[in-house]
Amino acid sequence: MSPDIFKKIVGLFPQEIIITDYAGRVCWYNSAVKKTFSTLEEGTNLFDVLFFSDEDASSGSALLKIDSETVVSRHVSAEEFFDGSDKYTVFFLESDRKKENLPQGIRDSLTGLMLRDTFITAAQTRLDFSARLDKKLVLFIIDIDGLKKVNDAYGHDAGNNVLRTYSRRILEHVGPNDLVARSGGDEFIILLQPDDSFSDFGEGFSIEEITERILSSIRDDVDINSAKISLSASAGISVFPDDGEDLPSLMRAADAALMAAKRKKNAFFFCTPELHSILKRRLWVEQVILDSLKNQNIQLLYQPIIDLNTSSIHAVEVLSRMREPEGTILKPDEFVPIMEENGTIHLLGQRVLYDAMIQGSMWQEEHFCPHISVNISTREFLDRSFPGFVSELLEESGFDSSRLILEITESSLINDIETALHVMKTLREIGIKIALDDFGTGYSSFSYLKLLPVDLIKLDKSFLSQAENSPTDRVVLASLIEMSHVLGKKVIVEGVETYEHRKLLEELGCDFAQGYLLGRPMREIAISQLVSYNYK
Repeated sequence: MSPDIFKKIVGLFPQEIIITDYAGRVCWYNSAVKKTFSTLEEGTNLFDVLFFSDEDASSGSALLKIDSETVVSRHVSAEEFFDGSDKYTVFFLESDRKKENLPQGIRDSLTGLMLRDTFITAAQTRLDFSARLDKKLVLFIIDIDGLKKVNDAYGHDAGNNVLRTYSRRILEHVGPNDLVARSGGDEFIILLQPDDSFSDFGEGFSIEEITERILSSIRDDVDINSAKISLSASAGISVFPDDGEDLPSLMRAADAALMAAKRKKNAFFFCTPELHSILKRRLWVEQVILDSLKNQNIQLLYQPIIDLNTSSIHAVEVLSRMREPEGTILKPDEFVPIMEENGTIHLLGQRVLYDAMIQGSMWQEEHFCPHISVNISTREFLDRSFPGFVSELLEESGFDSSRLILEITESSLINDIETALHVMKTLREIGIKIALDDFGTGYSSFSYLKLLPVDLIKLDKSFLSQAENSPTDRVVLASLIEMSHVLGKKVIVEGVETYEHRKLLEELGCDFAQGYLLGRPMREIAISQLVSYNYK
């Protein structure tokens, strides 16, 4: 029987049959496959569209990706054969399910792209196959610059329309078998298989050209409600296996590159040796964090907040520090962002809040106790069970709720205003005061502020340093203080480092001040002595 007649006969089989070469490229498939998968072409790598539940398997339960939104479930069996020195594999696919769209849990309801968890599963499978075949992959993490401004100016529906438009534009610049996901509010992840797509590895466009095309498409105007909106994006790029031999390593490398790109904005960066050093430092800090949490090796410092009318200590802000094994102190600006990303920030917050209340209770027993101010992360604050947790700590520690101040940032409110308002209202009902930290450094406005049930406004030290030498900035600072008072909020200004700073704030009628001139962060014994002396 001739090969052509054999193919014709096999082509009539109702069972789906695919033949691949030694590298997994499709050499031939029968008509049953074509009915299901009309876009399959010879030369396609089968393992780019066929994903086994067992990553190391070449048979068993699998998902066949039909297009960007549709998969079919298949049971696969495989047989190898040789034609001379050439090795081939025959895959037999059997279906007991009808074709189905990706369910809600797999597809992002807004953009139709993969969700992050789905992407991770598919990407890891692709990495495993690429490692077997010694092939490179390119991972992009793209972050939209300034989407929040669109939400603030035009509403969230407008922001959602922008995201849908950007999703479509990104898909126009990738191949049908590439993976694209929306991994967060304004972040996308892409995994491309170079093959013949990039000049670095074959014919076609370079990685830089592909990236620039995607970023350029995002810079193009989007029409929203008769307005033209123009944003930009930043991207971090890593290459498998050069920058990481597993998906977590590859994503960390791309994240490091993205951080560098976001500092510049409207740019893209590859993971470089310098960024690798940053990544290495980050991994080290992550380990210090885990050890500190496990061993409860978290150091608390207290910085006084002074009442400018009486020169007495009104409150102390609780600051956390971690110590590296060799004794070097880790500061919050290094470990807090990492803890917010890896989800451990609430563990730190719980520890700090409890220890601060215990310290406050000890001061209460000595009949002197300032207010205690504790920073609360966005993750903690937007948990509706948080007020209940705080109430339990207050009861357990015996600390007076009226002397507790919880500091939150603007982002805690912007991300979920409904939940934030509910939490603030509940906390204030049990006597706790709320301070809005770093007011004016984001997108806050006084029209927005008057709706918020906060007691104190903390102004960033930049307002004070700029007002010192600039009449215009002095007017800005004076206006912020005055407007806060009009709204019934008291004001704390940070960064008081000179007598001139203090004098200026007193002239402007500021309520409270904090800074090195008035007291540096200090250990428990030192602050206790200072507080005790203050209350005599």
